[in-house]
Amino acid sequence: MLLLVAACIGVGIYCFANQFYVAGVAALLGPSGKIGMVAMLVSGGILVANEEWVAGSVPILVVALNLAALLLKKKPGDSATP
Repeated sequence: MLLLVAACIGVGIYCFANQFYVAGVAALLGPSGKIGMVAMLVSGGILVANEEWVAGSVPILVVALNLAALLLKKKPGDSATP
């Protein structure tokens, strides 16, 4: 959770400093429970589309790590998907 919050704040500050305001707002919504993953993918997609490869890959990797952790945490008998 700390990694998620740190990545959201860091990407948000980077976006605001480089005038990617929509991506900055989306990145700061990252710790949200309902729209967090979508917001991080949007901010990463905006940055990658503007050729900010390293900064754009951070939110995408955080979402991938979060999904991997959810899949590993799932018990073998659960049929629900994350």
